[in-house]
Amino acid sequence: MDTLVFSDGTISGVMGRPGEVVVEFVDWQERRWSILFRGAIAYKSISSEGEEISDLLELKETDFSKEVDMVDGDKGISYCFISAWSDDVVLTIIAEGYTALVVIS
Repeated sequence: MDTLVFSDGTISGVMGRPGEVVVEFVDWQERRWSILFRGAIAYKSISSEGEEISDLLELKETDFSKEVDMVDGDKGISYCFISAWSDDVVLTIIAEGYTALVVIS
């Protein structure tokens, strides 16, 4: 079974659709992953495509989730992708959960 490791991986694309966000990710072994965030209510990307990642944090509350809660009233987990170079959050997705699958080419 393949296990996704976020450290030293790169976000290659982000696509939002109603109720879900898909992140295309390349891990440190050059395997391509498709990460589907289910029950997504919002996401915020700050130059995330092409960014090398050090970690994915799962937080119950962030400034962004507070802002979304004021507008939407829904709650979810904040999934925060952290830049390996600046330690800044470059992508936050508020969703119920996620599933990651290796893309076979």
